[in-house]
Amino acid sequence: MNILSLLFCIIFFGKNYESLAKTPENTVQQCYGFCDLMLNHNNTYEEEWNATETRIKTLQDQIAEIEKELEKSKPNTNRFSKIGTRYFQIVDYHYTNWFSASESCRELGGQLAVIQNEEELNAINAQLDENSAYWLDINDLAYEGQYVSWTSGKRPSYLKWFYDRPGTNSDIEDCVLLSKKAMWDQICTRNAYYICQSDVVEW
Repeated sequence: MNILSLLFCIIFFGKNYESLAKTPENTVQQCYGFCDLMLNHNNTYEEEWNATETRIKTLQDQIAEIEKELEKSKPNTNRFSKIGTRYFQIVDYHYTNWFSASESCRELGGQLAVIQNEEELNAINAQLDENSAYWLDINDLAYEGQYVSWTSGKRPSYLKWFYDRPGTNSDIEDCVLLSKKAMWDQICTRNAYYICQSDVVEW
């Protein structure tokens, strides 16, 4: 082997040796970089997952609350019957004043009725004895001449007075009842039957 060939072998081996010597270090460095990248991705995914779980838990809680409210709003069909689009009980077995009637509807889980429109009035009237009177939730006890639902404090969306009502004694005839297919203002201590509705309209 001449000197030129020997020199070539030394240079070649030296370069390969240098490359081999550096390979483990580079491999470790590359691994560390890859591992760091993977860890960062894992942390990001974990944060996103935790946030998603939190949102799911919040939605589940909201759904549970909605279901509770819906359960409360379901009418007790053992006590109320569907008339038109809503549920009512026509109490024609208990003759009493307005205040007692209001309390009795509360005990049933509802309130005295507030009729919403003419269609509902007609549907209810079809179930009533025309010779009887039935208390509603409406009165002007708070302000004379301002008839409101006692339970909600709001003005009724629909009133249909008998032709000469409110009457001339309207300052003492504060409570409203349904008779002869229309509404009358009467003294609240008068005895009458009453109509309860299942849905309670709060303030």
